Amino acid sequence: MRQRILLAGWSPPAVRPILFLTGIMLVALSGAMLLPAAVDALAGSPNWRSFLIAGSITFALGAGLSRWARCRLVGGLSLRQA
Repeated sequence: MRQRILLAGWSPPAVRPILFLTGIMLVALSGAMLLPAAVDALAGSPNWRSFLIAGSITFALGAGLSRWARCRLVGGLSLRQA
């Protein structure tokens, strides 16, 4: 009975702000992946396609995640979320 009372007062942490910020970081990472793709393309290496494809996939996932989980971070993150 006591455990049931303790669980009744517990609420899960809000994960939307965390997913939103993760999506933003993935978009930034995809932008950073363009640099090695450009260097490989200028050097004539065929590996630039791998960087471009991986960057495109990373961008799509990051943009989709941040779009789905977008929220207003007016109050910032709580200590538990950070």
